[in-house]
Amino acid sequence: MLTDRQKFCLERRDNWKPSINIEIPEFVRLGKNCHIEKNVVFALHGLGAEFIDDQWMLIPHNGTIEIGDNVTILDSTIIMRATKEATKIGSGSILGVKSHIGHNVQIGKNCLIGSSALLGGSSKIGENTYIGVGALIKNKIIIGKKCTIGMGAIVTKNVPDGETWAGVPANKIN
Repeated sequence: MLTDRQKFCLERRDNWKPSINIEIPEFVRLGKNCHIEKNVVFALHGLGAEFIDDQWMLIPHNGTIEIGDNVTILDSTIIMRATKEATKIGSGSILGVKSHIGHNVQIGKNCLIGSSALLGGSSKIGENTYIGVGALIKNKIIIGKKCTIGMGAIVTKNVPDGETWAGVPANKIN
């Protein structure tokens, strides 16, 4: 039995139309029925760099961005192009306002990334995971399936499937 709130959300989803026409760069592979709001940036380059000969050198970003079906990307989100392969957003996921998705990030199906969350480069988020508002995920961190990351958490360690983490630095709380 669905609650009134769930019914409202399903009705709204089924009647949602894109609010604007946005130009999709050639390096973006966009799935079906996606909703992309204004000011979303598909960034050509991320901040991948190596220290060579006493100076920082940017790593070329020649990969793609792959967005699954039924993905919602809210206003002012930034998604970085991958360095070699693909930055991926799984089907059914929602990216909140001003979220930041680093290069090579892999987001599983049906994830909710809260507003102003920052996912560092090459991090991996398992399916059905919730990342709270303003959470920071360190680069190369793996967060398992069905996890919850609290609002404002700073995640510096891998998170196993099904766990809830919060705090600064984030630790398991369940």
